[in-house]
Amino acid sequence: MKSKAFLVTAVMVMGLFIWGCGGSSTPVTSPLDGNTGQDESAGPMVVPLAYSVCRVSDEEPVKYGGADNMAGRNINIGTVSVVNDDLDLIITMETIDDWFIGETHIHVVNDPAEFPMTKKGNPIPGHFELKDTHDPMVQTFDVHYALDDLVPGDEVFIAAHAEVFLMEGEEVIQEESSWAAGIDFPGRNWATYFSYTVEE
Repeated sequence: MKSKAFLVTAVMVMGLFIWGCGGSSTPVTSPLDGNTGQDESAGPMVVPLAYSVCRVSDEEPVKYGGADNMAGRNINIGTVSVVNDDLDLIITMETIDDWFIGETHIHVVNDPAEFPMTKKGNPIPGHFELKDTHDPMVQTFDVHYALDDLVPGDEVFIAAHAEVFLMEGEEVIQEESSWAAGIDFPGRNWATYFSYTVEE
């Protein structure tokens, strides 16, 4: 019985890794209301980070780090993945099913204490460095962050927040705030961030 459970788990994990290399970019049009969906009283939720190897061309595969993208605290709506070249971190947010991205707020720091936060330790997405509104909305989005003085082996911390919308045709049937899963912020809401080690 245990061996069957292990096999099922292994297949699911492998499927997640394979699926994380794809994505759609179909845009739709829908209004945004700016609601963050954060719950100041809710406890944090921790979701394991997902690491894999994606072949992006016929050349050597490129390592990347990343995390599940969690909406409304417990809905897995996609992934946030990271890869680097000699100049930049490339951070990619992808959604699955009929979830679409309306706004993104991403911040990269060398020390988690450097994230924009309230006095209670809750992050402030509106103060994140890399912000964008997507109109029409998208299912995949990437942003480049200059490595500057970072070298291979350096660890950075990434908070990736988004406003996401579940669509049925052109109608919004659910809207949530999402965070790339990983490490809890010190505050009382469920916001999280994750770490990435710069590759050669």
